[in-house]
Amino acid sequence: MRGDRLSLIYAIGGKHRCIVPPIVARSLTSLSSLANRCRGPPKVSLPPYDAGVRGLVGCDLATAAIAFPAMPSEVSCSAVSAMPSRNEICSAAFWRAFASDLHLGGLSSAAATDARSSLPLFSQSMQRDGYFEGHEAQLQTLAPAIGRAVEKCVEVGLPPVFVWVFDEPWESFRIIAPIISHFLGADYKLQPAFWAWHIDPKKRESGWRPHRDNSRSLAPDGAPMTLTSWIPLSDATPQNGCMYVVPAHLDPHYGKPTTPRSQLPDLSLARALPVRPGDYLVWNQAVLHWGGESNEAAERPRMSIALEFQRGDIPPIQGPLLSADTVPPFETRIRLIARQILQYTHMYQWSPDLLRLAKDMQYAAIDPA
Repeated sequence: MRGDRLSLIYAIGGKHRCIVPPIVARSLTSLSSLANRCRGPPKVSLPPYDAGVRGLVGCDLATAAIAFPAMPSEVSCSAVSAMPSRNEICSAAFWRAFASDLHLGGLSSAAATDARSSLPLFSQSMQRDGYFEGHEAQLQTLAPAIGRAVEKCVEVGLPPVFVWVFDEPWESFRIIAPIISHFLGADYKLQPAFWAWHIDPKKRESGWRPHRDNSRSLAPDGAPMTLTSWIPLSDATPQNGCMYVVPAHLDPHYGKPTTPRSQLPDLSLARALPVRPGDYLVWNQAVLHWGGESNEAAERPRMSIALEFQRGDIPPIQGPLLSADTVPPFETRIRLIARQILQYTHMYQWSPDLLRLAKDMQYAAIDPA
């Protein structure tokens, strides 16, 4: 982003100034709302989907000192009439017919990536920037079929997160397990926190607004105790909403439990991260990041999946933790997908029918046959 011409200067609260390049400015909604967002942390309320479980760690917006309104649902309300029924959603047979080129159990595990030669560079980038990007050919093979299933979910009125009912999203992250274990230890765990995106440029949709997944996720020595990995299923570009990050060493608020409410990070220091299938991103959860806004210049939607991880020797940040060695059974996947929808109600304008479906999915009978 250093090469961008800085063309917009925002006066915030009549006191603070934030210089923002055009590509970042397009990912924010308006000048007036930006100023309003600097007045305090967001009010995040979670439904009582599990009273004993901490809610959304994946959107620690309070630490970014930016409050963002709920975004329009990625699923059109007009499509709800075509949404599958609860019985269909909870039937493995339905999903096998839904995407016959994906697996619902029985997928042979792919060989984990051999990243030994890349680990020194990844470690250096993680320490300095708080993130790194890599490439794995096996992910490029898996991405098209997962992407087609995401598109089909949207077509029938379901959020893209339902693609996690299949083996392939889970397998994608198992492929990069040696990289995650390098940072979190061999006994690392999966958090029950995952998502999938379908950012449609025809609708000017955007990714999630600037946030830190968990600002309190660094050990005393600065090492990450949690990580997020993000895998593109399509080309991700500035035109269709690629990821942006503020590198850790350029962020004066990085690693601090709270951010002054009157200040925004200098978003002119943000880096755009265009990637394509086969690439992957990994960041520690104290890094400020967001998904950009798409525009009509993009030829295709931006599709992607993400999953969160934590060290196995610390208490669960979100529970119950999942084993990194096995893929959850079908019933667990259905319950977890329901949970994701319910815990992100403040991020999307879900339809009443979808919310009712998600609540029913938590307790409905599951047909794994």
